[in-house]
Amino acid sequence: MKKVLLDTNIVLDIALERHEFKIKAQNVTRLLYDNNIPMFVTATTVTDIYYLIRN
Repeated sequence: MKKVLLDTNIVLDIALERHEFKIKAQNVTRLLYDNNIPMFVTATTVTDIYYLIRN
């Protein structure tokens, strides 16, 4: 089974609605989701996102 590790920036593009990258990031995640390919992020991605969204 294929598995994909998402880069922090992909998640941030969607979460922070970075307009120049948001659509592409959503397309990537939608493709993975539609094909039942598990997506993962690292533990540091979670803490980075929390820090950036909170500020």
